[in-house]
Amino acid sequence: MSRIIFDDDHVIVSPSFDEVSEHKHSFCHVFFLYDGDICTHMRIIGSGMIHTMPPRAQCRLFLMIDPTAAAAEHLMEKYSEPVTLPCAEPPLYNDTMSDDEVREEMRRWMEHTFPCGRKICDERISQLITDIGEYRYLESSIPDIARTMYLSESRLSHMFKESMGISLKGYLNLKQIQYAYEHIRQGESITSAALDAGFSSSAHLAAACKKMMGISISGVMS
Repeated sequence: MSRIIFDDDHVIVSPSFDEVSEHKHSFCHVFFLYDGDICTHMRIIGSGMIHTMPPRAQCRLFLMIDPTAAAAEHLMEKYSEPVTLPCAEPPLYNDTMSDDEVREEMRRWMEHTFPCGRKICDERISQLITDIGEYRYLESSIPDIARTMYLSESRLSHMFKESMGISLKGYLNLKQIQYAYEHIRQGESITSAALDAGFSSSAHLAAACKKMMGISISGVMS
């Protein structure tokens, strides 16, 4: 089974699958390429660029960054086409690390590589992030959330992006996919997990996964 670790504006994947179909999506990719046990290069794919995954023998780890995240915007400003670069200080990763250890190491690497820090200075946004992280808004629209906070939709969206470096819509979508993945991994059916996560059907979740990963949800879970 692939190892998938979700964070606020990105997804970390250690794939179990070998091949994916050629595809494109809005996420930015960073594929870490290994020579033996040493990560030597990184392959950067920007939002909307057609691509596939490098061979798993080379690519033991990759990163998917939400297109509205500050790091993705930084990448898109620098690279208008796919590029492979030396990776002198790659993130540390091995299978014995806990999910939290991997998250912290990837955050450290991203902050060093894409210096675009964020600062949460509004208690309402801080509480909203907590609530979304606890899956309290899986089926809520942004206008619904804005009404509960007595804010306009545009004001809430602006405050969230300013604090988190990612759009509220992008953050909600990542949490929907995270919820579904975690519950399928725990043995829940794909249909039940999809509906509970706020997708309209299992086909909706499957399409979202296929679009994002270039492989079916069953392929990701194998």
